[in-house]
Amino acid sequence: MSKFRHAYHQTLTGKLFLKKKTSPQAELMPDEVVATLRRIQNLSRGMPTICYLVGWQYEGHDSKYPAWHDVSPSWKRATDATARDSFRWVVSEARKLNTVVSVHTNMCDAYEDSPLWDTYVKEDLLVRQSDGSLKKGGVWDGQQSYLVCKRREWDSGRARERIDALLELLPIQEAGTVHIDVFQPLASPFHGVTVEDDAAAMRAMIAYFRSKGVDVTKEWHHHEVPVPWVVHHNLDEVSRLRIPASNVCGCGSSWNVRVDPANNKTWFSNKPEPGCRFPDAWGDATCATEGIALRDKEQLSGFHDAFCLGTLPWYLLNRQRPVEHRVTRDRYTVRFDKGALSEVDVATGKLTQTLGGRPIRVGTDVCAPVLWRQGHELMAYSRTGGRRRWQLPPDWPRVNALTVAEIGLDGLGPARTVAVKARGFSLTMPAGRALCVQPARTGTGDNTPIPS
Repeated sequence: MSKFRHAYHQTLTGKLFLKKKTSPQAELMPDEVVATLRRIQNLSRGMPTICYLVGWQYEGHDSKYPAWHDVSPSWKRATDATARDSFRWVVSEARKLNTVVSVHTNMCDAYEDSPLWDTYVKEDLLVRQSDGSLKKGGVWDGQQSYLVCKRREWDSGRARERIDALLELLPIQEAGTVHIDVFQPLASPFHGVTVEDDAAAMRAMIAYFRSKGVDVTKEWHHHEVPVPWVVHHNLDEVSRLRIPASNVCGCGSSWNVRVDPANNKTWFSNKPEPGCRFPDAWGDATCATEGIALRDKEQLSGFHDAFCLGTLPWYLLNRQRPVEHRVTRDRYTVRFDKGALSEVDVATGKLTQTLGGRPIRVGTDVCAPVLWRQGHELMAYSRTGGRRRWQLPPDWPRVNALTVAEIGLDGLGPARTVAVKARGFSLTMPAGRALCVQPARTGTGDNTPIPS
């Protein structure tokens, strides 16, 4: 039995941004969230999805922490009695779309206008510097944040109260996952709390969530506080060989956190540094749904570029274990245990990926199996467009023809037929448009859109 509720390494996991605390209007209202999730399902051909909603509470993103006690009133649908009811409606509708909806929250920050501010100051639960002054965090949307001492909060019982209140408010246990923004261990010198003390408290918080059936994901990986999915996958190459994707995976890896596997420590630098030199070679690039929806919530332009060049090979490589990493002056190579191979031309940055010797990616052209669907299906994509010859996977039946249809927001477009010769086929790929490739059949293939 898996120690996690979800297989994050085989799931399109991401976020959708609802509201800034400085904006009167939400970026996405409940109906728009459901419509966006439906489009994502159609564009991804139904990949299992986890979506964390950002800015769901109080006035929006980064408002009122450490309190988690209310859904933003501005998010209420006219047909619902409360905004909480609207949130639960989204969860229910998303379930029909093979999508789990949960929340993005924060256990590190505290604001002076929070309903819990006086309590946390009175009970001395905030990080203090050596002179006793409160340690400041970032300034988010013009508002100064302070930092919660997680060791003291856990020991006081307040952390459990916060978690219990969140689980009572929203169907997080049903979702089985929650995303905690930042969530890093911090020292509180005035209290004699070390980074190690704070990390131990974080592990206790994660274990408490887990006892309730909820996985915790967070912003980046710390060896001291492991979680199954992170936004910024900052593992170095040595750790990627040691830790399987089923234990930790994530999105793009640029972030200002470095890990030292030899000493099992994490530290911070003053400038962004990647966790490894060519993260795409490891399959480290999933689709950042939050940014795509913010740029274009109607058409989700850019989704297929991110999904086909990121999530699709990521999904396939995550089914294997990397067993060898080799770097020469010209080549950066990662070899996997079941025949996958990633090679980067160091001079040009061009990435080639193969499965059992059969190319699935050459530069920015991709044609790879869609293994989360029943039957035989490939997804093909080219950033620049052009004609390329591909080989059918060895487990496909012997077919003389394929049906090819463009993947759109509402399902598949009209199908055309492509001939197969010697287990290979030539495909003309339009720039920036993903194609569904299936064995030829009577009719136009599976053109069933995700249910409305």
